[in-house]
Amino acid sequence: MKVPPQQRSMAAKERTGSRPGKQQPGQSPAAKTSAAAIHAAMQRDFVVGREVLVGTVPGIVVGYNNASFGNFIGNAYPLVVRTARLAAVDAILQSAWQV
Repeated sequence: MKVPPQQRSMAAKERTGSRPGKQQPGQSPAAKTSAAAIHAAMQRDFVVGREVLVGTVPGIVVGYNNASFGNFIGNAYPLVVRTARLAAVDAILQSAWQV
């Protein structure tokens, strides 16, 4: 005998494939706000090639982040910065591969 869904004691949760607080692909509000954040960064002279500090770590702006989903969405993190620490790690890895 089948039990109607309303009477089941342990019904399965409806899965959406997303975690709370995460942005989903195709959400235009995030794209609009990331574009606004990128525009604001450009207006403040954070252009590609500009030397910047991330906290106390020096870096160079290498691009702009227009992601509308994931951990680092564009409206919160509009700049892509290559830091000096990352460059040092790359140099170490390059020398290790040449041995």
